[in-house]
Amino acid sequence: MPEPGRWNERLRRLGRYLWAGVLTTLVSFGLLCLLESLTAWDENINNSLSVFCAVTFAYVVNKSYVFRSSCCGFRELFRQFCAFYAARGVTILLEIGGVWLLTRVWLMPVLTAKLVLNALVLLLNYLFSRQVIFR
Repeated sequence: MPEPGRWNERLRRLGRYLWAGVLTTLVSFGLLCLLESLTAWDENINNSLSVFCAVTFAYVVNKSYVFRSSCCGFRELFRQFCAFYAARGVTILLEIGGVWLLTRVWLMPVLTAKLVLNALVLLLNYLFSRQVIFR
């Protein structure tokens, strides 16, 4: 059984991750709402842009705040950034494809569709980040 100090650190990291997830969600939803109100672009283009901006924000927050990861030089930073995006590729496709499916096939409002998928995406992203990117 792990020692209490390790459990405390795991709980703190999980708390930081949840907080970062809330902020990332706000970035994603906020940008989607902004694009929806300022542009006449298709809702799926707006959603895709909001997802990619939110994932970039998530990388910065997860690297520096949640997992407190450090890199030695630009090459390692770039590798980690690419690995983060590659690991997130599954959830990016899940979110973008899921929003498309829910809005086009099931005729759900775009914000409702995004909310429905967000909990699953958050859980999968934590597992990928913890096990693959910032071990």
